[in-house]
Amino acid sequence: MVLGGSFAPPHAGHLAALEAGKRDAEDAGWTVVAGYAAVAHEGHVRSKLRGRGQPAAEELVGAAGRLRLCSALAAGSDWLRPTPCTYGSARQCGAAMLADHAPGTQVIAIKGRDLPSLKTASDGRTLSSTLVREEVEAGGVAAVRRLAKSGALPPEVASELEALLAGVPEQAPEPQPEPEPQPEPELTAALVRTLSDSERAKAEQAWSEAQREEASFEAMSAELQQTQQSIAALQRGHGQGKHGHKAAQKQRPAALYVVVLVGAPGSGKSTLCLELERTTCGPLVRISQDDLGSRKACERLAQRSLKQRRSVIIDRCNFDAQQRSTWLTIARQQ
Repeated sequence: MVLGGSFAPPHAGHLAALEAGKRDAEDAGWTVVAGYAAVAHEGHVRSKLRGRGQPAAEELVGAAGRLRLCSALAAGSDWLRPTPCTYGSARQCGAAMLADHAPGTQVIAIKGRDLPSLKTASDGRTLSSTLVREEVEAGGVAAVRRLAKSGALPPEVASELEALLAGVPEQAPEPQPEPEPQPEPELTAALVRTLSDSERAKAEQAWSEAQREEASFEAMSAELQQTQQSIAALQRGHGQGKHGHKAAQKQRPAALYVVVLVGAPGSGKSTLCLELERTTCGPLVRISQDDLGSRKACERLAQRSLKQRRSVIIDRCNFDAQQRSTWLTIARQQ
């Protein structure tokens, strides 16, 4: 069971969502063997907070600190496990973690909308990572202790957050003795016959999903490379004169482009955006409906950015031709 998110920082609402998901799955007849926090890439978190105008302390947004806090969250549970690195989605994290589990294990992803609306005991505000960040940045360690006392922060997370704020390095786990090697059991016909048709079908489905995830990541990498090459070619072509010489900067403004992404939720669009932001020359504005809240707000930001001679990349599903035509119209107007 995997919950994706920024976890900047993790709080009691994240734990409650995982526990609720576990109960629902067990009520439906599943056996939940582990839970993970799919910690988002650092670039995604910084971009999201920057888009909202919410600066945050390094301890709360850096990948190392968020992974450390999520490991503390797992340490306080008998079924949650630490996540070794950041991921682009809950599904990507789950696919990677399947290697530590028996064949036939499946991934259940919990969505951010599944987080319960927990209220703070002090003023009744809805608990969120934003609220915790504001409290901690204003009050430091005293605020962490106050949040832990109110139940907003699990004790293990609060303790680790105090250590982070104090600059205490993460303690390495005590070395464990190597287990005695055990002979692998032979796969007998009797063992094979104990698998029911439904269990065999589930195992085959999990394998197919893992293969599709791998193919999706490979396709996204190829798409990223092609997009970077196209943008670079556009920039080179715009900066060249008729005979291959560089045109004077004052005679022609820098090339503008509008990159429109298309894909289902969780398919890797935001990861692609962040990589383009990191590797593309010139100003590039990421426009995400998840961050801005509505398509109209995205349209306004795209128009404003293009008027300011800043290229844009549209990070939303854009699942039909009518939606995509909106961005083509805006591009042609500039």
